[in-house]
Amino acid sequence: MNPLDVVRRTPGSNCGACGHGTCLAFGVAVTRGGEPLEKCPFLSLAGLSGAPPNGAVDGMENVARLGRERDTHLAAALLQKIKELDFFALAPLVGGRIDATDPNCMFFPYLARTARVCKNSITIDGHVPDDPRDLILLSNYLTQGGGPAPDNGNWVGMESLPNSISKVKALARDCETKIAAMFAKKPSSLDACCTKLGGSPGNQGAGADVDQIVFVLPRIPMLLLFWAEDEDDGFGARAKVLFDERVLGIIDIESLVFAAERLADSLIHLTSPSV
Repeated sequence: MNPLDVVRRTPGSNCGACGHGTCLAFGVAVTRGGEPLEKCPFLSLAGLSGAPPNGAVDGMENVARLGRERDTHLAAALLQKIKELDFFALAPLVGGRIDATDPNCMFFPYLARTARVCKNSITIDGHVPDDPRDLILLSNYLTQGGGPAPDNGNWVGMESLPNSISKVKALARDCETKIAAMFAKKPSSLDACCTKLGGSPGNQGAGADVDQIVFVLPRIPMLLLFWAEDEDDGFGARAKVLFDERVLGIIDIESLVFAAERLADSLIHLTSPSV
């Protein structure tokens, strides 16, 4: 069985219900990574077996490892660019402040934590990030130069941003669906977690159970709207993340999607009993 054998039995709509961005990606995950066929709710199972070939799982693990190595190299390259930045000029544009003890370092908040960026290092709450994508996000935020603090309150969905067609499903998969699943029947818990991240009422009047503005970075606010599950009416939980309409003047769209993913991860982390 090859990936196309799987794809031919899917609707081919790239709906993302399986957790993958495209039907082909799902087919690859099934045939090379052992992903259960049942992850696609629309798949015809006739004549198919979900067992991966020998060594396939190891192959997918190698793909993931190579991806991490790529991200690490990219983060290192971006750190080289940071060395060239004028921190004194940049700090007010990114919502940062210069370290009083070291003018080659600045601080700024990152999801209720403290990012410290120096000419040769980035730490979050005093620790080097485990995920190199955090380094990439913070580096991109700085190297793209910042901008004025958002204050016009014009919120738009990912689908309204330029060149975002391929990112709408990624945002849904990596952020909105995660939040909806975790807090389906717990809107008060989600509201409390947003507040812990420094959130404030959005007051958008959308009839949402949760309506909060959370700043992932000082110039990157996100409006989170959440409607809890309603079993009586047959409605599932739904989350929607909106952005300031000028956000792509502050950061690139790839980094924006990852910033939204980090928002979801942070909210979910706050539900842990140890937090």
